[in-house]
Amino acid sequence: MTTERRRRLSPKLRSVQILEIAVSMAKNTGYIHLTREDLAAKACVSPALISFYFKSMTHLRHEIMTEAITLGIPEIVAQGLALGDQQARDAPALLKAKAATLLANF
Repeated sequence: MTTERRRRLSPKLRSVQILEIAVSMAKNTGYIHLTREDLAAKACVSPALISFYFKSMTHLRHEIMTEAITLGIPEIVAQGLALGDQQARDAPALLKAKAATLLANF
């Protein structure tokens, strides 16, 4: 019988991992529908750890949008535009145009 031990990540790597999973979830299931509990389950961590790294869901959503703009993910920017998110409105014009096209085709 083998038991798999979970590798302990540094705080920086763990927060990056959680954010990467959050971005993926936001892109696929919805930016506004993301919950701390669902993210924790997907990341295999406790909801308390999500709260430790991201003090509120507002903070987490801000970080998701920042990452989406940095990586050029129009699906998340489109959701932000639909919700009136200021970061999404301040995104580069080309990214906003791609996001607007997604919204128009929805």
